[in-house]
Amino acid sequence: MRGEYWIVDGNAWFADGTYGDTDHRTHALQHIRNLILSEFGWDEDPDQLCDFSVFREALVDTIGCSSLPDVLERLQTDCSNPEQAIRLLSAAFEYSEPREAAMRELGWKWVKNGWVGTQYLTGNDFSQIAKGIDHILEEEDNEGLLNEELEIRIASTERSYYIKIDDLLHHRFPAGSTTPTAVYAPEPGYGVAQAIDRRQLHFCYAGLGD
Repeated sequence: MRGEYWIVDGNAWFADGTYGDTDHRTHALQHIRNLILSEFGWDEDPDQLCDFSVFREALVDTIGCSSLPDVLERLQTDCSNPEQAIRLLSAAFEYSEPREAAMRELGWKWVKNGWVGTQYLTGNDFSQIAKGIDHILEEEDNEGLLNEELEIRIASTERSYYIKIDDLLHHRFPAGSTTPTAVYAPEPGYGVAQAIDRRQLHFCYAGLGD
């Protein structure tokens, strides 16, 4: 596979910042911020939400505040089911890595450099990956890869699972082999997330209760 993608609910979203305007991090950040704003009834174009000033302005226009503790309080008091938004809040404010949050909380699959990253590897995860890889091969007109082996990196276990692409697409899931792996590798040149503020993270997770 030549390009870089997110697999989202079995669909492939192009995410190669070298050849387009939107890379993995931008997709994740825009979607996470849009999800949080949507909890408050916001329904505007999310394409510019990767810019923190745009996100902050949207928060002020919608709920009259923009600090993480204030947004957390409004989620708790104004929204009926805010748990997922609360778990994503630190990533929305870039106190934690948005790409990792998209994998962990939203179930997105990260396709880069010929491997797929996933938080877990259940039967449903296999099915989503298979659908996404099928779309990617069709998009790239690259069916010659069917007999090649695909590495699936599993974040929750920090191991890799290897399977032939043809077996994956036909839902033939053998026991396979796993080896230790380094799952997360930031995209070169994109930049570094802000340093984690422990107090801000405490606000987010305290809001979830026990």
